[in-house]
Amino acid sequence: MTKKILSDKQVGRYFQDGYLLVSGLIPDQVSAKAEEKMWQELGFNLDDPKSWEGAESVFHSNNADLIACYTDDFLSVATQLSGGYYRLLFSLPDPRILTTDRCSHYQT
Repeated sequence: MTKKILSDKQVGRYFQDGYLLVSGLIPDQVSAKAEEKMWQELGFNLDDPKSWEGAESVFHSNNADLIACYTDDFLSVATQLSGGYYRLLFSLPDPRILTTDRCSHYQT
């Protein structure tokens, strides 16, 4: 059973506004390491926005520092907002290999 983190009011806000800011789902040290690794893997300079030009809109990585952002709390919120779909997606051994009909369009 997934832990309920969001209140009904927060869930309603998400569906009303299309986004929701929730603090504390990813520890600061985890997100800091992930941010550093993301910039490295993209090959961009955080302090030079010109270096970001031509960036692809999709970024794939199997880096452990980035994957660490998928904390239990983060996944619980994603599950709460998606009706269970994200728990299925991220509980698979390799998220690139999806075997259910519901997820088959994500196969790479």
